Amino acid sequence: MSDSPAGWHPDPRGRHEHRYWDGTQWTDHVADAGVMATDPVAEVTPVAAPIGPSMVNLPAISPGALSGSSPAPAEPAATTPEPAAGSGAGPLWAGDEPAAEPQPEPQPQPGPEPEPEREPAAEPQPTAVQEEPPVGAGTGADRGPVAGGERSPDLAALLSVVAPGSGHIYLGRMTGIAYGLLGATLLAVVLSYFSFLLFIVGLLIWAGAAAYALIDLRGGLAGLREARLTTHLVGWILVAGGAAMIVGLLLPWYHVSVHVSSSVAGVDASQSQNFSGFKVLSVIDIIVLVVGLASVVAGLAALGKGPISSDELPPAMPAIIAGAALLVAVLTFFRLFVDPVPSFGSLGSAGTVDVSVGRGPGALLTAAAAIAVLVASASAVTASRHSPSVATA
Repeated sequence: MSDSPAGWHPDPRGRHEHRYWDGTQWTDHVADAGVMATDPVAEVTPVAAPIGPSMVNLPAISPGALSGSSPAPAEPAATTPEPAAGSGAGPLWAGDEPAAEPQPEPQPQPGPEPEPEREPAAEPQPTAVQEEPPVGAGTGADRGPVAGGERSPDLAALLSVVAPGSGHIYLGRMTGIAYGLLGATLLAVVLSYFSFLLFIVGLLIWAGAAAYALIDLRGGLAGLREARLTTHLVGWILVAGGAAMIVGLLLPWYHVSVHVSSSVAGVDASQSQNFSGFKVLSVIDIIVLVVGLASVVAGLAALGKGPISSDELPPAMPAIIAGAALLVAVLTFFRLFVDPVPSFGSLGSAGTVDVSVGRGPGALLTAAAAIAVLVASASAVTASRHSPSVATA
């Protein structure tokens, strides 16, 4: 009886490059050039087990190419049907492979009886990377946020930047810290509404709350920079972020308060008014609108929905969306620090005119949406550059 460990080894039948050995017998699972299929071993004369010493320099298939926790592979590429339009698989997320139909658990085939004192080796288990597959490992229609139904810590980190405290609640941490961070976020938005000085105070409150939330959840900004989100999450973030950009243009970007005081004319009056993004922006609103619409379309394509399928979009679409979102973030933050109207101050003996300009929720929502779309698109670009492949000799 061979002491060879379980794994992929050259097919002793000679019909395929590799066949899976479970530690006691050969199974039906074979692979050629990284494409996996089944070929029943029981249909031919039983073959010999691999000899331990000869396996030292044999090529092996990397765990990332097996796409799952069991050795049961997907159907060969030659017999796999092309993805239907709108299925979510295509050049939008470079590195994605067509989703395979679920395969039944492999049943043991007749073979040499195992020795009484020895138990069969356990089937290969997924690595830590496979527990949270990258974007290129499948489509958004066939899996949730992470393997095993767990929630994505990368999405929690992103939520902690957009709205500190929401990442904790997403992970189920309904604690006083989570609600305190959400309260700080709301306070920052309210303060920003009244004046530029209070906007700066609110910005500092938000930055402090976001930093604390990231450290508490992931240990710093590394979790956000190295975020690897699934296709499903990327699609939903693009749809939600693009829609938020469009809605943000309809909401107030500035809250302007004017106070006029004149002892000569006997006037002491105040007036305030809100200005939406479409009212105060000239070209920036068009850029935000176009990027928002493109993000929604790309997100729906990644989810296998909408009027355009992912195979109809250019392969560089994630990089294009990421660059456009970065542009929107820069332009929005620029307008957050620039008042749309001047402050007149003193009018001499005639009196004074005080103008106070606060930042409305529309500008803050647009900035947060641009950050979310940027991180999600960058995650898709990063995943496409690190797609798994079959190891060669």
